[in-house]
Amino acid sequence: TDEEIDEYVNNAISEAKDAYENELEKYEQGYTSVYLPEGTKTVKQIFIKLEDADISEIMAYRNDGDDETADKLKAEKLAEIEDEAKAALDELKSGTAWDDVQVKYNDDSAGNASTYVVYPKSNLISEEIINGVMSLENKGDFTELISTDAGYYIFLYLDDAKVDLETI
Repeated sequence: TDEEIDEYVNNAISEAKDAYENELEKYEQGYTSVYLPEGTKTVKQIFIKLEDADISEIMAYRNDGDDETADKLKAEKLAEIEDEAKAALDELKSGTAWDDVQVKYNDDSAGNASTYVVYPKSNLISEEIINGVMSLENKGDFTELISTDAGYYIFLYLDDAKVDLETI
């Protein structure tokens, strides 16, 4: 019945809220389609990627607990792609359309049409990315360069992310 469906959906939302607050991993594995916390944003990205071998080497040091070596290697490798990343950001700042800059610079294997959802806290998304995206105040704003172990990112704030109750 409609009442049973409403009860099921309300219970799922309640469980999702609890998981987000208390068991973030559980939330990210199974509840993102029924509840998105306030402040969640939908974004597009430009990703200027490090070489796969460099990413793997940095991650190997991180996994071994050697953050000092990982950070040093990351800085060296990011320096090699910094001019390209800055050129992309400079074009955006000079008023070039996002789509034009994205086509020219984006290394995202998911393609230029892909959008992403960034929550105010996450186990799956780096703190640097979360902080950068959450700092965007207005739709249409974009971040400065965000450096990660995989390369540089620039994010464009598209909209506030919402769950469609009809889809649930």
